[in-house]
Amino acid sequence: MSKIYIVCNRHDENLLSLVQEALFLGHSVMPYYGSKIPDDLNKLYEIVTPNDYVMILHIGFGSQDLYKVIQKTNCKKFLNANALKYDLIGSKLFQQQQIKNAYPEFCIETYTKQNLPKDISLPLIAKPVDGSCGMGVKLVTNLDSVSSLPENTIYQRFIVNDGDWRVVVVGGKAISAIKRLGKEGQVTNNIATGSIAIAERNQSVLESIYDVAEKTASCMGFDYVGIDIIKDVQTNNYYFLESNERPTFETSQILTGVNIAKYIILELTKEKEQT
Repeated sequence: MSKIYIVCNRHDENLLSLVQEALFLGHSVMPYYGSKIPDDLNKLYEIVTPNDYVMILHIGFGSQDLYKVIQKTNCKKFLNANALKYDLIGSKLFQQQQIKNAYPEFCIETYTKQNLPKDISLPLIAKPVDGSCGMGVKLVTNLDSVSSLPENTIYQRFIVNDGDWRVVVVGGKAISAIKRLGKEGQVTNNIATGSIAIAERNQSVLESIYDVAEKTASCMGFDYVGIDIIKDVQTNNYYFLESNERPTFETSQILTGVNIAKYIILELTKEKEQT
């Protein structure tokens, strides 16, 4: 009998929801509490069979290491394998470059310290190039301060906003959206830094952000992803902020009432379409 292996690092609501839906849909499921070092996951490679399914919920891996796990794991389907073939898929700079090539209208021009124009308009947002849950994000109002920031920092123009959105995309379709509202005086809207979130119900807004999310998720090859989107309130344009290849979904599931875990399990185990 086929099994679903969920590589995880903790026993939380995301894992419990996935296990519940997998069992309800008639699948045998096995949480796999893996090491933070992919090369130590030899047991996973040994126990997974070509009839099994695998997904990574684990947040301890660097994205550049995840494809090593995929390459060594012989299974029926590995969720997000196409997107994770890019070593730099977790890099915000790489993501914006991919979006610029496919959908330039959604791209936020992104710079490193080395190519930051001297005449660039201020203020800027400075943030770590890899995912940081909103930590280490700063507002730059003077270019002289850039020299003191870490080398792995990227720079983007500050977009005047009234919050941003996390859109969950599964199998190419956007299925839920929450709006994250930052605390007064805070430059980020991340829940991890104390922001609040509400379900987005405005149909016009949903149409706009779902369009951005589906197109950007598709161009990077994601089966399941959280796409963050921001709107410039001065121009009413929507922009891609970043993609999250292992997003937690419990907040979105609770606020929107959408059974995201079910969508994920169905996408993971669906048969390939005949061509």
